[in-house]
Amino acid sequence: MRNWEKKGLLKPDNYTKGGERRYKLESLKNINKNIVFHNDSRKTIAYTRVSSADQKEDLIRQVQVLELYCSKLGFKTLRQKSHSSLAGGMNALYP
Repeated sequence: MRNWEKKGLLKPDNYTKGGERRYKLESLKNINKNIVFHNDSRKTIAYTRVSSADQKEDLIRQVQVLELYCSKLGFKTLRQKSHSSLAGGMNALYP
């Protein structure tokens, strides 16, 4: 999303007090009109990352913390999906 911002394709709708970007669904829809968005329910994406494979336990703990946080706030999430980065480290993506 930051790359899209740099290319002028997307601009954050607002920022949190900590400086994190927030986007409205309509802003995301405007990037590509061919993408179909389902309006029946919103999903939350939680992202975790560690810098090396030997930190796998740290990654697992991060995922657990995010699951609890999302659950506590009533965010709708799906089961874990993971993604590996060739640039290094391990990532877990929770849509």
